[in-house]
Amino acid sequence: EVIAAPEVDFADVPGLGAEDVPGFPTEECPEALPDLSRHFSLMAVALKADPSIYSGLRSKRTSLGVSLARCIKPGVDS
Repeated sequence: EVIAAPEVDFADVPGLGAEDVPGFPTEECPEALPDLSRHFSLMAVALKADPSIYSGLRSKRTSLGVSLARCIKPGVDS
């Protein structure tokens, strides 16, 4: 007999539904680079090595309107 896995609705789980996980903003980066001293992802290593990357990109958006904040949020929040 095969036991079916229960259906899980992730819509109410922060970050898995329509809402973002609370923490770093998604629409606009703060002026100051966040404290990344306890972060060790490739993103954190790159931004700590050259903070001008953050200051140069923080107010830019992709052609589809995606902000740097949206791109780095997972690395800043974890």
